[in-house]
Amino acid sequence: CALPISLTAVFLCYLSDFSKPVFKKEELAAITQSVLKQNLTLDDTFKTIVSELKAKYPHHIHDTGVWITNCAGGFKSSMYFLHGSITEYLIFWGAALPTVGHSGRNYAEFHDFVLSGRFRQWKEGTTSYQSFSRGEYVWHGKLEGGVVGLDENTWALEWCNGFIPSM
Repeated sequence: CALPISLTAVFLCYLSDFSKPVFKKEELAAITQSVLKQNLTLDDTFKTIVSELKAKYPHHIHDTGVWITNCAGGFKSSMYFLHGSITEYLIFWGAALPTVGHSGRNYAEFHDFVLSGRFRQWKEGTTSYQSFSRGEYVWHGKLEGGVVGLDENTWALEWCNGFIPSM
């Protein structure tokens, strides 16, 4: 009984395209670009972005101050949660050491704003990867699979929009 309900929820959420997200890609991009132009240390970059996000989205940013280590899809990384709901999350994530893993195949799309290091994305069906550096934007679409590699000291602000429980 629970499986059909779960599959129906996933299907309805996928079709709905989540037309009313809290965050907007353009606003997140503007905030990260503005902060990166200040040439702050990485820790100050995180703090300043959090401050800007709190000003823009006052009831949606929860600054816990806690980094959580994670191993998912082969990645060994760290995450700092800023917002979470059934349809969105906003985190800082990355790794101090090089890591590589599978992106997963999710009912969600990922928007990464690279704050430091080098982010490599090898999309399924291709024979080469793309490389993204500080200040660049990376997009990963719904149900797309691929390999992602993070060089040493690569960190990003990541906004995920979709059916989060499917991940």
